Amino acid sequence: MMRSLVYIWAVFVLLAILLITRPSKKNELIAEPVVSDPIEDKKDCDTNDFDNAEKNFFYELKSTTYCFYSIRFWQCFLMMVLANFFGTFFSYTFKGFAEDDTYHTAISDRLMSVAASVGGGLINGTTRITMGTLTDKFSFKLLFGIMMVVQLFNALVCFWAGKNGGTFFVCVMLNYFSLGGLFAVFPGTVIRTFGKEHGPSVYVLVLIGSFVSSVLNIFNTKFLLPETSFLVVYMVGAGTTVLCLVVLYFYEEKLDVENLRKRGGIVLKEKAAKTVA
Repeated sequence: MMRSLVYIWAVFVLLAILLITRPSKKNELIAEPVVSDPIEDKKDCDTNDFDNAEKNFFYELKSTTYCFYSIRFWQCFLMMVLANFFGTFFSYTFKGFAEDDTYHTAISDRLMSVAASVGGGLINGTTRITMGTLTDKFSFKLLFGIMMVVQLFNALVCFWAGKNGGTFFVCVMLNYFSLGGLFAVFPGTVIRTFGKEHGPSVYVLVLIGSFVSSVLNIFNTKFLLPETSFLVVYMVGAGTTVLCLVVLYFYEEKLDVENLRKRGGIVLKEKAAKTVA
């Protein structure tokens, strides 16, 4: 059954990529106007001219397909994979771990059912609303960094927290907090980086990282867990979270212009003039 679902997901992912990367008829029929690049021609401008050029122009992807040449895209994609790895595994195994008396005294099935309901509904939903609101006031790096630190803490302590039902209940809530907030803050940073025109399409491609993480967790569950233990898998999850924080440290909310220019993947556009009422 699981294998069939993976195949179905793969078909939909390929279909999404084909639809997103297919050039629109508008772009095929209308040539992109050539705009002189004042930032590239900095040597020919005095200081004031260059400052005005930076204020009046901005870079944008030529098409969604060119995002694959962008370092920023692969940073976002990698963060999506790494951030989902532990959270996804913990979400579908915490109940089995809690009720398994191999590592600790079994925790009540009723308590874990309540945890799944409260976490998946109340905590997940509230976090999405809260984090989505906070993205207008705080940076992506701050909000995402907080969630990943919480997830790292959870990955490091959840194995031993299983010895107490109340403590493990808190771990489940923390996990849903991290997962819920993840999908609330990511769309904003992708759109701010890649622009309003192509940003939404790029975000769909970034979301494939969540699918990749789920596929990795299938191998995690079928091969790594049976040969080791929950402790080992949780520590692997802590490691992927640390790697995610490292990628986040080097991430910037702006296009890697020099890299994309070499590939011919960006165009220069003039900012719309602000109208005064």
